[in-house]
Amino acid sequence: MDAEKTIMQLESQLRASQAEIEQAKKRFPALNVEIEALFNKSEHVELTQAQKEDYSLESSEVRVFASIPKTKVQWLDQLLLTQFLQFILHIEAGNEGLLNSQQVLSKQDEISPETAVQHLQQVYDTLIENIKEFPVIGMHSSLESQYLGQRNHLVSFSMRVDEYMGGAHGMYMTHYVNIDINKRKVLTLNELINTKQREKLKALLWQTYREQRVDENGQYNGFTTPEEFRVSENFYFIPNGIVFVYPPYELGSFAEGEIELELNWFMANEMLNLDYQRTPKDGFNQNSTAM
Repeated sequence: MDAEKTIMQLESQLRASQAEIEQAKKRFPALNVEIEALFNKSEHVELTQAQKEDYSLESSEVRVFASIPKTKVQWLDQLLLTQFLQFILHIEAGNEGLLNSQQVLSKQDEISPETAVQHLQQVYDTLIENIKEFPVIGMHSSLESQYLGQRNHLVSFSMRVDEYMGGAHGMYMTHYVNIDINKRKVLTLNELINTKQREKLKALLWQTYREQRVDENGQYNGFTTPEEFRVSENFYFIPNGIVFVYPPYELGSFAEGEIELELNWFMANEMLNLDYQRTPKDGFNQNSTAM
């Protein structure tokens, strides 16, 4: 009898939890997103007389800036903050940065804006030390966030990092964050695309890329081979389909910037998992009999 009573209690709790989730879905507000400057510091570093003579510089500038979306939805802001910190830790060079990333993100519940500010202050202090030892005209690191919009149960944001540490030019890349508000989690490529369709997706993206990379004689002149080509896990949605984004140098020269490969919905839809397929309710394929 006790076992039956326990089972009934668990079933009741499960039904209550499911009902709470359904109510939470219905209560999700129309977002009014504000982009908040989380960190913004700059400083002109005076050089020694010997450095001024050796490098023909009077001073060097260090600048660090970061902004983050604020949605006023607590769980969403926490998730975005985690993504923000994960991104800035991921792009740091070396195993030390990756180790630090794992240590910080393993304590996701403890992540706060103060955690991010503390890390950005460490980045700033490190750049000050570096520029004193190895003077260049300047060093800067910025991460700018944007709200891209909402479609049904998906909301999308971008985070773009831009860094200059001396040399001919800096480096940048954009990280796209697509969030399923029903599941309260980041939508990854594995969750978007049916695993059985990955090879087909790769073939379609390769075909799209190859068609863009031909010389005046119609010969392929791209930056990679079919064997080395990969499906980017960095993507965002547009009205016409899905755009897969590759960082500078991977599929093109630095001057070409990030390379974007677009698949329209008619090419992509059948490869998506059911939760993310477009349907006639989205206006998709309603006019399939039109000439």
